[in-house]
Amino acid sequence: MMYERKGDKVSFGSKLEVDTKLRATNPEALAVFLADPANVIAASWPAERTVPLGNGNFRLVQLPINVAGLLKVEFFVDVHVDVEPNGSVALQSYNIQTTAQLQGGKAIPVPVEINLQGELKPVLRGQASKIRTAVGGSADQAVIEGFVAYTTTGPLTGPVALLPDAALRVSTDAVNSAILTFARRDFVNGIKRNFDRWYTPQRRLEIEAKAQEKLKTPTVDLPA
Repeated sequence: MMYERKGDKVSFGSKLEVDTKLRATNPEALAVFLADPANVIAASWPAERTVPLGNGNFRLVQLPINVAGLLKVEFFVDVHVDVEPNGSVALQSYNIQTTAQLQGGKAIPVPVEINLQGELKPVLRGQASKIRTAVGGSADQAVIEGFVAYTTTGPLTGPVALLPDAALRVSTDAVNSAILTFARRDFVNGIKRNFDRWYTPQRRLEIEAKAQEKLKTPTVDLPA
């Protein structure tokens, strides 16, 4: 986790490295699933706080953050999700609107910078169990690799600016821990859970049929 305080500004953030095996998951189908940006966002953010903006863009509305019981911060961040046919995903934020409200005061816009980044890709690693292969499963294990990270920088206003560094760090560490816990516990699990709902028998047959068609497609050597 990262924390830095300079004058009237504070910066903090965290990064989660992802390297997770997904049991009983077809690697090829996982790549197809992750190639849809909506599936990635659905695993990382609650539907009631997600606004699709089109062309791989989404608005993510954050629950209010309480800083030391003195300041309530609310924001939304717009992110763009790039996907590749192999299921590799890159997420980057580009537009943020933040308001802050002191106890008893009005919410006002504040120049807070929030940078969300993430990269995920499904890979094949090792061999699956003999039981799994015996019942017709893939001989490979599906693994999701990558990272999810964020940083926040903003001004210290009102009584928050008077907090000693130790107290402010405790507050920002609590925010960091909550976000890391969510990413570790819910994000990857959300991908697995949503994939299991998405991967119906009909979709399995469609993916296998497309894979077979690719194998049958003849290659043509172009003249030099």
